[in-house]
Amino acid sequence: MIKAAHARGAKVLLDLYHAAGIVPVDLAALDTVFASGGSYKYLSGGPGAGWLYLHPRHLDGSLNTLDSGWFAEPDPFAFERPQRLKQERAAIAFWNQRRPSCPFIRPGQDSSLL
Repeated sequence: MIKAAHARGAKVLLDLYHAAGIVPVDLAALDTVFASGGSYKYLSGGPGAGWLYLHPRHLDGSLNTLDSGWFAEPDPFAFERPQRLKQERAAIAFWNQRRPSCPFIRPGQDSSLL
């Protein structure tokens, strides 16, 4: 299935959340581009300990992401902004990175505008 997907130009992500630590998986042999999982279950990690595998052939920067967080910065703890932050002048200025999905956050506004 992975070979067929690659032949059509698709990139494959394997969800290994319930397999990691219990089912042997050779990601390099499977030639998947991505795999994701967590260490909560069979790897005996705590909740929220997720991970993403990227095939080594893409470590050259050939893939681009549409979105990333501040940990993707070269020096994430420098806390420097390349330009002055522009914010709304109301309480909305305190939102963190993404607008919430709850339509009732801004009463009286059409939820399709959020």
